[in-house]
Amino acid sequence: MARLKTILLYLLALVLLCLPARGAGKPRSQKVTIMSFNIRFVTAKDTSQFSWYKRRGPVVKMIEDIRPDVISLQEHGPQWIEYLQSKLPFYDFYIPDLSGEDPLPKGYSQVIVWQKEKYEKVDAGRFFLSDTPDSLSKGWGSNHYRNTGWVKLRSRKTGSEFYVFNTHLDHKAVDAKKNGVLLNVEMMKRIAGEDATVFIMGDMNMRRGSKTGAFLDPYYEWMESTADAARKVYRNVTFNAYGDTAHQAEIDFIFFRNADALRYEVIDSPDYGVEYISDHWPIIGKYILNN
Repeated sequence: MARLKTILLYLLALVLLCLPARGAGKPRSQKVTIMSFNIRFVTAKDTSQFSWYKRRGPVVKMIEDIRPDVISLQEHGPQWIEYLQSKLPFYDFYIPDLSGEDPLPKGYSQVIVWQKEKYEKVDAGRFFLSDTPDSLSKGWGSNHYRNTGWVKLRSRKTGSEFYVFNTHLDHKAVDAKKNGVLLNVEMMKRIAGEDATVFIMGDMNMRRGSKTGAFLDPYYEWMESTADAARKVYRNVTFNAYGDTAHQAEIDFIFFRNADALRYEVIDSPDYGVEYISDHWPIIGKYILNN
C-alpha cells in the first residue's frame, strides 16, 4: 500500500512538471492610452479666457486627470514645454535637438511625452516634410518648417515595443498636404517596418470629404483610423475654433497599425477651468498592443 502511494505521488509530480506554468507561453497584453493635442501656441492675439495664462493651468489639470501614457503635442513652442516640464514631473519629454538650427522651427518641432515609470525610450528622431527630410527645410510650398517627430518606446513591465509618430501638416499649401502624408507613410515603413506596432497622430489640417480629404488615403491604406475602428467612440469636431462654428472641423487624427483599438474620444469637456483649453480639443485612443 505504501509502495502504491509512493508511485501515485511520483506520477502526480511528473504530471505537474509537465504542465506549463500559469501564464507561461502567453505574452502579457499591454494596454496603452495615447493622446494627440494641438495645444495652441503662445500669442498676444489670444486675450481674456483664450490667453495662454488662462489656459495653461487647465491644460495641466486635464493631463493629470486623464494621465495618458503617451502625448503628442503640436504648436507648443519652448514656453509651453518649459511650463509642462515643471508641472508634469512624472513624464519624460522627447524634444528634437534644434541647436545650431535656424530659430524659426522651434515652435513647430513635434514633442512627444510619455510616463517615465511605465516606458523607456529606445530610439527617436525627426524629419522635415520636404524633398530633403534629413535637413532643415520647407517643402512643397509650405511657409513653415513642417516636420514629424518619432520615438520608439518599450514597456518597462511587459517589454512590448511600439513607435509613435507626431506630425503637423501644412494648413494652406495643397502639395504640402499631399506629399506630407506620402512622406510620413514612406518614413514609417522605413523606420518601423511592416511588423511593428505604429501610431501616427497630429493636426492633419484636412478632413474626410473635403477637397483635400483624399490625400489622407495613404494612411487608411497602410493603417487604421482610431475614430473608425475603436469599439467605443465619441466623435466631435477636433478644431473648435474657440467656438466659431463656421470654422470648426474634424482635422486631428490618430492612425495605428498592429494594435486593437478599444476606445476613441474627443476631450471636449469645459470642466478643467476654462471653456476652451485650446482652439483644438485633445483626442485620445486606447489600445491593446499586438507586439
